[in-house]
Formats: sequence, C-alpha cells, structure tokens
Amino acid sequence: MSNKLEDVKEYLLNGESFSKDDIINDMLIETFRQMYGKVEHDTPLSADEISLHWGDQYITDLEGFLSHFYRFLMIKVGNTIDSFK
Repeated sequence: MSNKLEDVKEYLLNGESFSKDDIINDMLIETFRQMYGKVEHDTPLSADEISLHWGDQYITDLEGFLSHFYRFLMIKVGNTIDSFK
C-alpha cells in the first residue's frame, strides 16, 4: 500500500491530530440541525444527556454509542483503504 494511504489510515484510526470528541459533537449538532432545523451551534446539546432505549430497557447514552460507532466507522474506513493494496 502506498505510504500516503497508510498515513491517512493511521491518522483516522489514531486521531492524534484532531479531537474525536469535537468531531462527534459537531456532527451531532449538525445532524440535529438538519433533522429539526432549530439547533444553534452554541446550543448546549449534550450527548451524555440523551438516552438510548430498546423498548423499556436502557441501553446507553448517545455519547457512549457515538464513541463506539465512530471507532467502528474508522475501522471500516481503514479496511476500505486496505482494499487499495
């Protein structure tokens, strides 16, 4: 694999040069804005205050879910990059 693709993969998986939490929070705010149209960028929207339930059972908060989802997404992106070998 070219060094450039490997560098991109490592950058995305390690997240050392950017804040994963800031990216997730920005994406959360933008998603709510697009879906509901009323969320201002400085609105205190906190993912740890939003619960996910399956029926009546509490599963996790949105912050925990998004953190895991983001990690799995970056792994899938890394696998896609690997397919260019």
